[in-house]
Amino acid sequence: MRFVGSGACHQNPHLSFFNENVYMPVCSRCTGIYIGFIFSIIAILVLERKVKTSIPSFKIILTLIIFAFFMGVDSFLTTFRIIEPNNYIRLLTGYFVGWFMAILLLPLKNGVMWKPVIEEQYLGNKLRFILWIFSGIAIILLFYFTYKKTLFVWGLLSSAGEILLISYLLLILTFALSPKLKNTITTLGRYSLFLMAGIFVSTGFLALSAFLKTIMVQGKN
Repeated sequence: MRFVGSGACHQNPHLSFFNENVYMPVCSRCTGIYIGFIFSIIAILVLERKVKTSIPSFKIILTLIIFAFFMGVDSFLTTFRIIEPNNYIRLLTGYFVGWFMAILLLPLKNGVMWKPVIEEQYLGNKLRFILWIFSGIAIILLFYFTYKKTLFVWGLLSSAGEILLISYLLLILTFALSPKLKNTITTLGRYSLFLMAGIFVSTGFLALSAFLKTIMVQGKN
């Protein structure tokens, strides 16, 4: 997990969660992004088992932009040593970016992959939206109180979230740029095959990136 994680993360031990010298596979900010993304996807699909393609409301997109702004500000201030880095702040800013990113990327992916779709927004129902928000709060609290005892489990989930996020981005780009593939998915089986292919390619990309990073480090030494 640490090898694959190094393909997209600096893995600075001072900026990572650990327990007894065992570190998470990615830094605290990346941990937040990937855990937030994968659990948000799960929560949305549990609440709404439909293929919807409409992007979320302006308020949700604005919320994502605001969280991304705070994450960027924290990164800027800590990079230039204006303030000391705090792993819990890094976790939270990354987590909420990942959480809200899911509700944007899911309909975008559906819109370029599926042929029979529902042109509606996910979580348009207020009750489902509230349940989604409370699910996000519950997950981050669960991480805070349990990560030291279940570091391997959270590490596995963060790695899965990393691969899934890159897979979504890859699938969106592939189907959007290919006229022959765009809006051709009509069955769950065909969709599953493409999703697994995306996961396989994304894992390979991360492994290749990690391998090249290792070579570069060895070259400098």
